[in-house]
This record gives sequence, structure tokens and C-alpha cells, in this order.
Amino acid sequence: MAAIKKDIAEAKDILAKNELLQEYLQVNREFKRMSEERDMMAGRFSELFGGEEEGDTYQEGFDKVTETAKKNAELNRAINKDPLQRDFLSMSRDLPQAEETLSHLEEMLNAWEAKESLNLAKELSNTINQWNSRMKHSLEQKANARKGEVSQKDREVPERVDDAARQNQQIIKDLEAMMQTLDDQQLAGMTQEDRDALQKYAEKQKELKEETDDLKEMANELSQQNPFMDENADNQLDLASKSMEGAGKNLEKQDMQGALNDERESLYRLAEAKKGMEMAKERIAQGMMGGGMPMPMPFRGQGAEGQFGASTEKVEIPSEEAYKVPKEFREDILNALKEGLPEKYKDLNKDYYQRLVD
Repeated sequence: MAAIKKDIAEAKDILAKNELLQEYLQVNREFKRMSEERDMMAGRFSELFGGEEEGDTYQEGFDKVTETAKKNAELNRAINKDPLQRDFLSMSRDLPQAEETLSHLEEMLNAWEAKESLNLAKELSNTINQWNSRMKHSLEQKANARKGEVSQKDREVPERVDDAARQNQQIIKDLEAMMQTLDDQQLAGMTQEDRDALQKYAEKQKELKEETDDLKEMANELSQQNPFMDENADNQLDLASKSMEGAGKNLEKQDMQGALNDERESLYRLAEAKKGMEMAKERIAQGMMGGGMPMPMPFRGQGAEGQFGASTEKVEIPSEEAYKVPKEFREDILNALKEGLPEKYKDLNKDYYQRLVD
């Protein structure tokens, strides 16, 4: 992990010293800012039908934008002449997101969150591999154009990107191997009774998903009828339903870590949906206190009579406990799986399986 961070940091420092690239980025940012200001000024001028003073001010601003646009185009042409500079520009724009993913990956690795770490490592791999592929192709182009001569300066960033790609791929392989080992340990420690229980809870999870889908439809109808309803609640219920579906599938596959992650996501989404419902309830109450019932919105698909309706029907959000695997069962799994593990897996399993019980 440290090697990847070092490669990315060094590549970033090299790009920061690339004068052509940095000048283009600065001018491009300035051009976008000035263009936005020009558009705002033009809109204001059009609304006010200003006199000569406003017209002169607008023309002065327009001239500055035109000058900056020419400089931006000139630098853009200079970058496009060199395929590596194009790659460096693309990497510069991708770096903030890549650094955020890298930081998140480090946090998950330190927390022994194997599955989430693997997902983040794969996400990072997509970005780094894209950089690597483009830069290798550009180096080949330059080598062919110069009959095999490519300067060491041109190779500095590509070499670090290539090393970061290899290091990240190794992390992916290690995580996949560790997860396979954990899966094998889980399956080996489960009795048929445990497997049957998992299947039972998978079926229960499916039922709860269906209930959440029904609740989502009800919330959607209420949001169409009532202007105080929060549409975000609908979205959160939809995401909760998808997480529940994932949890059910993972339970069927006896993937406890995957089910646990989906369960956490479902709990979060349900909590967010509940917040939305409570906020809507408060807005409705405030509307009543402010002078009567709130003015409802027309129901989508209403008839020719133009009937209106507002609903304050109480919507019950499933509690967090409604679809959790019972603690007793999770403790049984913990006790069954933590026995007989090879020494090198005990610390890892202790951290992971304890979270199933908590």
C-alpha cells in the first residue's frame, strides 16, 4: 500500500512541475470562470437594457474572455501535439478522485474490511490501468517517431504509474486469496443445521424486501399527493430494497460478510428514509399551525373533475431489528467458526466474526 501511495505522490509532484500542463490548467480554469461571469453579465444586461456604461463594461468583459479563449486554444494545441502530455492532462484531472479512493482503501485495509477493500482496489485498478495503458501506447508512438529514442524525463511518470498498477494488482490477488480462505473456513465450520438456518433467514430477507417495495410504492403515491413529502425517502427505500436483495442472495450463498455489509447498507438507507418521513410530518404540522391544512398537489393521473387529495397517512418504516439475523444464531456461527482455525487466521477471524455478534 505504501508503495502505491509513493508512486502516486511522486507522479503528482512531477506533473506539478510540468510547466506546459500547469499553465494550461490555470488558463483553462480562468477561461471557464470568465465565461460563466460573461454569461451572467449578458443576462443582466439583457434584463436591464442598460445604457452605454453597461454596454462598455460588457464589451470589456467580452474582450477579456476572447483573449483568454485564444490562449486556452493555443495551449490546448501544444498539449495535443504530444500524446504523453494528453495522458498527463487526463491523469491530472483524475487524480483527486483516485487519491480519495486510495485513502478509503487504506482505511478499509486497516479495518480488515476484506470485501470493501477488494471493491475499492478494483475501482482504483480501473483508473490506474487506464493511465498505464494510455501512457505505454504514447511511449510506443514517441519511440517510433524518434526511432527508439525516448527521454528519461518522458518515462518518469509512466514508470511510476506502471509500478502502482502492479502493486495494486498484487493487493487484489492477496485480498481474493484471503476471502477465498475465509469462505472455506466458514463453510467447513458450518453444520447442516447452520446451513438450513441461513436459508431460512434468506427467505425472511426476501419477505422483508417485498414489504419494503410495498412501502416504497406507498411513499411514492403519498409524495405525488402531498407537496410536503420528501422524494428522497422514496429513493432511500429503493436503495434499501436493493441492499436487502443483496443480503438475501449472500445468505443463500452462505457469504456472511457480504450479507453483513448489505445489512449495514439497508439499515442506513432505512434510517435516511425515516428521517425524510419525519421531516415531512413536521412540515405538515407546521402547515396546519400556519393557517389550516397545507395546499395539496394534484394527484398524478387525476380525472377531468380535477380532484385534489392530501394524505397524512402514517407510514411505518421497518425497524432496524426487523430483519437482522437473530443474535443467538450469529453467536452460534461465531462459536462454530472460531474453533479449529489455523493460527494465522485467528486474529483476522476474531475481528471479523465478532462484528457479526455485535
